[in-house]
Amino acid sequence: MKILITAPIDFLPDNEKLLNSEKVIYAYKSKPEEILKLEEEHKFSGWVCSPCPTYSINSDILSKFSNLKILATPSTGSNHIDKTFLEEQSISFFSLKGTDVVNQIYASSEYTFTLLMMVLKKCNPAINSVSQGKWRKSEDEFRGHELIGKSIGILGYGRIGSNLSKYCNAFDMKVYAFDPYVRISDDWVKVYSSIDSMISEVDILAPCVHLDDSTKNLINRQRIFSMKQGSFLINTSRGEVIDEKALIEALESKHLGGCGLDVIHDEFNISNKSNDIIKASVSNKNLIISPHIAGLTFESETKAQMAAINEVFNFLNINLKK
Repeated sequence: MKILITAPIDFLPDNEKLLNSEKVIYAYKSKPEEILKLEEEHKFSGWVCSPCPTYSINSDILSKFSNLKILATPSTGSNHIDKTFLEEQSISFFSLKGTDVVNQIYASSEYTFTLLMMVLKKCNPAINSVSQGKWRKSEDEFRGHELIGKSIGILGYGRIGSNLSKYCNAFDMKVYAFDPYVRISDDWVKVYSSIDSMISEVDILAPCVHLDDSTKNLINRQRIFSMKQGSFLINTSRGEVIDEKALIEALESKHLGGCGLDVIHDEFNISNKSNDIIKASVSNKNLIISPHIAGLTFESETKAQMAAINEVFNFLNINLKK
């Protein structure tokens, strides 16, 4: 049995065991057509995919795998994978969602707070100004906001939402939250019984939710424009959670004071030249977009990759040492 690994493992401790194993074919950054050529040769039983591939692992690709028993992603999100097809073909699926290891991963939580800081402190235009040879020539563009006393509304109080809450509380911010599936007991949090009652009261809104049918377009046009004038939106969950067209309108009309995104719609088929939200970030200095890097740390990826790899090896009853 052979295992395909397209997740990055070059930086993992003791990665030689994996890279030199006869059971493993390492094909990080391979294109779909290259992966399918490898499948023709090896007939993979297991696949540990990239948590953020540049393509969708859809039925067109998966249908070419004739012997696949398990597919694992070292991420909690799984919208890059056609799980319906896996189910139909009785192929086992593993993600970090609901596992113990996610509680040991802090990268995405830390980055969400970092993005919040960057937007409110206007770090992006200030840094770009220096690289363009300017030095504090336009103070009005760079004047930001203090965090103390600001209210943040957190949608979803799982790992990322609850960690973000702690960071914000440490900065003396007012923390509001809504999550119908979690009993929130942190005494610094004001808990709301509905999304809409919370959204209109906060200075900053941060959706920290998984993408499914109930959260797709969760932050729609009506909710964006019901936010306070000059408020901020931070999203590191999934791009499809937000109505991007309405978001652009809210930024251009100055209804929103700023926005930080680490995710956008349809990341797997992205063209920077034609993508509307990316084009908007060029002209709107209050819109910061990073390329889905919230979880991109040595520590978090090591934990995540090894959890997915061990799951596949254990499922196939393969001893990594052999």
